[in-house]
Amino acid sequence: MDARSNELSAWLAAIVDSSDDAIVSKTLEGVVTSWNRGAERLFGYSAAEAVGQHISLIIPEDRKAEEDDVLARLRRGERIDHFETVRRAKDGHLVPISLTVSPVRDVKGTVIGASKVARNITERIHAEEALRRVHAELEERVRARTAELSSANESLRVEMAERQRVEQERIQLLTRLVLAQEDERRRIARELHDQLGQQLTALRLTLETLKAQSVERSDLRVQIETLEELARQLDEDVAFRVWELRPTVLENLGVQAALTNYVRHWSKHFGIRAQLLTGQSTDERLTSEAETMMYRLAQEALNNVAKHARADHVDVVLERSAEHVSLIIEDNGVGFDASNAETIGEGLGLIGMRERAALVGADLQIESTPGRGTTVIVRAPVVAPAIKSA
Repeated sequence: MDARSNELSAWLAAIVDSSDDAIVSKTLEGVVTSWNRGAERLFGYSAAEAVGQHISLIIPEDRKAEEDDVLARLRRGERIDHFETVRRAKDGHLVPISLTVSPVRDVKGTVIGASKVARNITERIHAEEALRRVHAELEERVRARTAELSSANESLRVEMAERQRVEQERIQLLTRLVLAQEDERRRIARELHDQLGQQLTALRLTLETLKAQSVERSDLRVQIETLEELARQLDEDVAFRVWELRPTVLENLGVQAALTNYVRHWSKHFGIRAQLLTGQSTDERLTSEAETMMYRLAQEALNNVAKHARADHVDVVLERSAEHVSLIIEDNGVGFDASNAETIGEGLGLIGMRERAALVGADLQIESTPGRGTTVIVRAPVVAPAIKSA
């Protein structure tokens, strides 16, 4: 029986060790207890060098307070999702990462440590910087051209043609990016479901069988139950990530059914009360591009609520008239100064949301006041222009 338990533990460790992401576990005192190959590649320290060390080994001096806050939240049983920060690798260079931290509990439900998943976001940051440069370049070109050609009607006509060409190029670039993102989400969701999902299902079934065979071994049952809880948490995380990436119900039944399922899963995953409110149901569908846009903007808005709003209740409203479909996401969180959002760090996200809406002829508005929550409103025409492939 011990041999089978050891084999099972090795199997679970192999799944974790094969991940491209850095997966690290630690005690509530911050001492590293496991360090997979992804962590070795990302931070440069081998498992032998890192295990037994304090997690501050990779935390820059000016980020120490972050770790104190993380440990405090873990002791309260809180989960931290997609926290963006930087860590220092062995060679001294700083690595930008997206960090997800989950409490690890024993069979009694007591928090005994933490599991961290760190993803290198260097490429994404470079892409965002490139997009900012493109925006700045386009704005500068428009200003320069307008000043040069303001004195002549013919010059104005040339300028308008140039602006239309540049705008069309920008739209084509954004369209390719949107379509590539959707293809990548489908691919990742399929791999998660078909590979890791099946492995976790097999693991949980094997654990159940092993537990049934170890009735008289209480010490072994405790170990198996701990492994079962970890496998259950991983299974839930994988299921939610698949829902986030590409719900098949969006393609099969439409945006209303997809949002109904997503809001329910999101509420359960983040522990925030949320409900979808709809008007009269209709079998008439929007274009696939418009439905995907509605779903992704709702997903982005709800993820912003989970990250920033500190809300305990969210209403998602889907309304339809003869000419328009409206999506409203309203939370009771801390809010922010909406008039300043594009200059205080939220700008790229808001620009991306507005441009994605504009691709299908939709309009996006954000209403927020500090201390009074935030409302995101998307209004799309029932007959929307299809995204042009490029």
